[in-house]
Amino acid sequence: DGAPPVPGWGVLVGPDATVIAADGGARHARHEGVTVTDLVGDLDSLTAAEVDRLTAGGARLHRFDADKDFTDFELAAQLAARRRPCGAGGIGELLVVGGAGGRLDHALGNIAVLGSADLAGHQVTALLGDAIAQVASPRRPISLDSRVGQIVSLVPIGGTARGVVTRGMRFGLHREDLDALATRGISNVVADPAASVSLDEGTLIVIEPGAVTRFIADKPGAVP
Repeated sequence: DGAPPVPGWGVLVGPDATVIAADGGARHARHEGVTVTDLVGDLDSLTAAEVDRLTAGGARLHRFDADKDFTDFELAAQLAARRRPCGAGGIGELLVVGGAGGRLDHALGNIAVLGSADLAGHQVTALLGDAIAQVASPRRPISLDSRVGQIVSLVPIGGTARGVVTRGMRFGLHREDLDALATRGISNVVADPAASVSLDEGTLIVIEPGAVTRFIADKPGAVP
């Protein structure tokens, strides 16, 4: 849920995709003509009529009490982890849409969930407002496939990211460490369309501000 996502993201979702809506995220899916297969949360952001319409359309309902230990998005992420469709190397592909704007605490929590252990078996791409965020870990290096001049920020979460290597960027990192809560990795710049990020230990959120419209135009049908 949160602020409305950039229009047009529905073209990224294939007809056989599992679509898990975190509460009011179901409304964003409907606006894009995306069919929800699972509805998760305490459902305080949807009307009873909307919930009935979704379940009548075949969505499986996973309702939780409002007094719970996880946000609706984290509950959706846990369900995605259990439903993981594996590709090459046992890695599933997960596209997260929405979650930006609204409450700052929710936005920060959503970013933390992207790099959580629950999603360690996924290649995670998130469309947060107008930014693309991807998760890089030792098991999941990132190939950016971006345009020259695109700003890219590397944000460690959960601790220091060690042995970070960047290729095709203006400011190179050569097996160096990025400390959590430090800003050294902010505002790097793509110098080669085949830029990449890898690391030996830890987790990085790799953020491309203002890149969602380009991503949608370049990658229709990217999520199976």
